[in-house]
Amino acid sequence: MAFLIKRPSSGVRDEHLKCVTGVFQEVDSVVNGFRPERTHRPHIVVQVRLGNRVADVPFLVDTGADSTLLSPTAAWTLLESDYLQIDFQEDQLAAVSAGIGGYARSVHRPALITLVADDGTSLAFRAPIGIAEPIGQPGEAGNWGAPSLLGRDWLRFFELHLDYHPGPRVELWYDQRAAEEELKRMERWIQMLEDHKRSQ
Repeated sequence: MAFLIKRPSSGVRDEHLKCVTGVFQEVDSVVNGFRPERTHRPHIVVQVRLGNRVADVPFLVDTGADSTLLSPTAAWTLLESDYLQIDFQEDQLAAVSAGIGGYARSVHRPALITLVADDGTSLAFRAPIGIAEPIGQPGEAGNWGAPSLLGRDWLRFFELHLDYHPGPRVELWYDQRAAEEELKRMERWIQMLEDHKRSQ
């Protein structure tokens, strides 16, 4: 399954092909306890609505992550005190997500997702999103400084382009027509999540 056909060659225009250009966060890289250089981490900014709250969340592009995951800080922004009331052990939609950095316990909730393409058009869809289990309380060390992750469950619908030369650039490409058809199929998964939530 995919939302797209290949991105256009130079000089070729197709009004249905859309591109979302991401941003880079410059951070210190750490190797064996040393900080030899600054590095650039690719992020895609996504608008996320959970319940009645909306936030623009920068997601670190992580092709090694199974699932897209909201960080504790992003989850707190969207859910406030309700976030700390989630039972990550007993929730019917609890899961363990695997990534290059290890494993994280999470729960899944239906969310409204909006991507804004470079031409100003938007792609809005409902999709399951993971919410990471917090370690510690807000403001403590724990995992509150961890980023939100854009994992393979969403990335598989797009064509990802990542380039560091001559300058860092990250892009998600998709075909608007194919996206609208494919997203209709995701409604079944959303319905399952909502049914589970009501049954708790």
